[in-house]
Formats: sequence, structure tokens, C-alpha cells
Amino acid sequence: MRERLSRRGGALAGARGGRPEAGFGAPMGCMAAEFLYRITPTRPDMLETGPTLEEMLATQAHFAFLEAARDAGVVFAAGRTLTKDESTFGIVIFRAVDEAAARQFMNADPAVEAGVMKAELFPFRVALWAARPSDEPAPPPRVEVPILDEG
Repeated sequence: MRERLSRRGGALAGARGGRPEAGFGAPMGCMAAEFLYRITPTRPDMLETGPTLEEMLATQAHFAFLEAARDAGVVFAAGRTLTKDESTFGIVIFRAVDEAAARQFMNADPAVEAGVMKAELFPFRVALWAARPSDEPAPPPRVEVPILDEG
């Protein structure tokens, strides 16, 4: 039985007792490693023909799971390619205290747990991070040019 997730004390916690699961994700500020899991649909045709009820419920629960993990400071980013064939995949970049905890987190994803998605775990390190770009183009950079006194 999968436990519901809630936010208590800055960490993901199981619904039983509200205490953080041992090693289940790691909120911002904790000594933790970064990981990425790549997910692919077990039935790629669901993107073209539409999901079954089970697939729809699992993907909705998957999104809610990732939102809760993001709000708890565990997930940095999550998204998917916009292709609708067998090349499609999604990624989740997150923190965990170690590889075992990362695997536990990945396997607790409702879409993985339900068998709607297959997941593969990778150790990862974020090298660059930027705020999400706005719809407006960035202004040109300001360049300060010193004025030389020729006198």
C-alpha cells in the first residue's frame, strides 16, 4: 500500500504520524546527492490514442506526487518531451540522501508504482540553473563604458 505524502517540517512525510520517511527524498539545505530518473510510458500508444482510465488516474497521481515533492524542496524540475512516439520520455531531477533513498522515491512515483511508466535512475549533478524564462525577450545587457578624461 502506497502512503500519501504531506509536507511536515520541510520534508516529505508519510501520512502515518507525519514524521519524515527515513531517507525518503531530501529537502533543500540537507546534505544530499542529486539524482535524475527517466520515465517512459509502458504503453507509448497512450499518448496518441489517449490513456485508459487506469493510466489517466496514475498520471494525475504522478503529477500530484511531483508537486508535493517540489513544494517540499525535494524535486528541482520535472517535465517530458513533446513527442508522441516511442522516443518520448520524461525526467525528474531531485535530491535524496543516497542512492537507496533515490530509488525508493522513484519507485514511490504513482505512475511507476502502477506500471504505467518504467523508470531508470541516474546519479546526476546540476551544473547550471536559471529561472524559467518569461515570454518577453530579455533586455540587452547594459555595458558600462568608462569615459576617459583627455585633459
